[in-house]
Amino acid sequence: DELKYHGGKMQRGLASINFMALPKEEKSLEKSTQLLDNDCYGHWRHPFNCSPENKTCEYYARWETIGRGDEMRFHIETSHTDTWTGIGFSEDDKMPQTDAIIGWVDKAGRPFLMDMWIVGKQSPLLDSTPYRQDIYNTSGRVQDGITILEFTRKRISDDKHDLSFTDTHCLYLMFPIVGGSFNAVNKKIRRHELTPIVTDTRVCIKSCGRELESFRNPPPTTAPDRLVYAVGIKLENLAESFEAPPKGSPEFDNLANTIRDSFNGILQQIPGYYMTDIKEIEKTSESVVAKMNVLFDKAAYEKGRALATEVTSNDVNESDEEVREGKLVKRAISDSVATGKVGSLSVDPNYLDFEPIEYISNREDEKGSSFFQLSETRLYTVLGCILALIIVALLQVTCTIYKTSRKKHNQKLIYAIPVEYRMYHPTTSSL
Repeated sequence: DELKYHGGKMQRGLASINFMALPKEEKSLEKSTQLLDNDCYGHWRHPFNCSPENKTCEYYARWETIGRGDEMRFHIETSHTDTWTGIGFSEDDKMPQTDAIIGWVDKAGRPFLMDMWIVGKQSPLLDSTPYRQDIYNTSGRVQDGITILEFTRKRISDDKHDLSFTDTHCLYLMFPIVGGSFNAVNKKIRRHELTPIVTDTRVCIKSCGRELESFRNPPPTTAPDRLVYAVGIKLENLAESFEAPPKGSPEFDNLANTIRDSFNGILQQIPGYYMTDIKEIEKTSESVVAKMNVLFDKAAYEKGRALATEVTSNDVNESDEEVREGKLVKRAISDSVATGKVGSLSVDPNYLDFEPIEYISNREDEKGSSFFQLSETRLYTVLGCILALIIVALLQVTCTIYKTSRKKHNQKLIYAIPVEYRMYHPTTSSL
């Protein structure tokens, strides 16, 4: 028998010990608490026995298929508010060649999310020209010490730096438990503090439109009442060659998301804030104006006013007229515009177009709205018109009856004299 030296480099042995590995019993319990085998929706949490409802999770991710099954909606939570967080998609359990969505909420409450591509150990690449930002309907906030990010993306993308989920192709998911620090100004990020956890198997997200139709779309209920305010701002510090993108284009969606995120940061502290809907980006010879509607849930807004005793500010003590005029909302926007910055946007501090809209129910897309779904002012207008028509009709009937009675009253009575009682007087003629 002979014992020789093993040699170097590739001939060296390798031992791997995972001190964080769970015992088999806990491993099986962990799998039972994570929902990764459903094709339509799922979630993953860390630690596995935490509760998102009680805010005890260090990291929590939830996803679901929405719409007709061609879109995915993600919800990410982390207790590390001073680091970035997100989620990754990969063809294997390795970091290189990974599609990632990374974001954060800065100290001012402004959310920022970006679609990125990880090529190796260096910083991820931002999906920009010639690539795209393929996430939309993004939002973010810090609530009860938890950073919450939400976004939507297509299941199937034609961007070569996006990985797609199809009905026959699944991907590994990566969860960054603790991300790294970030610079809210130049958007640079540092390496994650803990290596992200990768799922043991591929996770499928399929087109579950039919399956989700009854589960995700319960019978229609009355849409909540909305308070709507039309807002216009002038954008500054844009490139000289900037052209207003047409609505529906990727450029419009990217700019709209930036505007929406910026307004989310200043309005989400107001009770009942629902969303900012970008309507138009218009370029004139002198400026670029962004026009949008800011929507609030009327019931939640009024509930926030009712809790005025728990708030030190008197801003919530608005009258009904001030609510309709949007006093508190206008003040929040104008205070930010006056600084020349709304979130990450540079704006004209001397320009703000703000107008309350006479709009009560959020039923723009519903056809055949009932008579009683009209706003109060419009309802009174319609009732007034109906009453006026009734009065005119009554007047017309009265006049007709009056004319008829007058005609009968003035009619002469003509008596006919029988022939036998008539007297004839022969005429004489002179010869």
